[in-house]
Amino acid sequence: MKGQLPSPTSGPTSIGPREITPEVWETLSEQFLELVAVGTPASRAADAVGASRNTFYERAARLPEFQRRWELARRQARQDIADTVLDKALIVTGHIIEEPLYDPSTGDPVLNEDFEVVTVRRLRDFDSRILSKLIDRFVPSEDGAPQTNVAVQTNVAMSERPRKKPQLVYPS
Repeated sequence: MKGQLPSPTSGPTSIGPREITPEVWETLSEQFLELVAVGTPASRAADAVGASRNTFYERAARLPEFQRRWELARRQARQDIADTVLDKALIVTGHIIEEPLYDPSTGDPVLNEDFEVVTVRRLRDFDSRILSKLIDRFVPSEDGAPQTNVAVQTNVAMSERPRKKPQLVYPS
């Protein structure tokens, strides 16, 4: 069912908030939250399960547990979208390499519970301006205002100064 909208329930186009029994509510709320968690807007999710949008808003106002689960579903959807966009942005702006993760204190590779080497994905050869713009455009900020800073250090230590370039001298 993940990613697909279920067919509306038979009978009236939508069920009002006062027409729902506890058993029906349990089913509707689960279906609704599953749809919200995969990024479906609340109005479309409510239509898909055959209930009015106001039903879910009214229940969220009265039931703190449902409100908490709805917020978790919204956060899951935002996180999934952010992860997808970030993965695509990384691929578009550079190339990703996987390398082993090393323990900084011992220098030994970090192992998971199956004793396999843990790897990390690193981005190489990317344009930080493009990456910042893509992240700002597609990844919603929890604080509201979009702002992403990607710092790229390009300092190179040189032991001696570069030689001066010869100047072109015109005959007089």
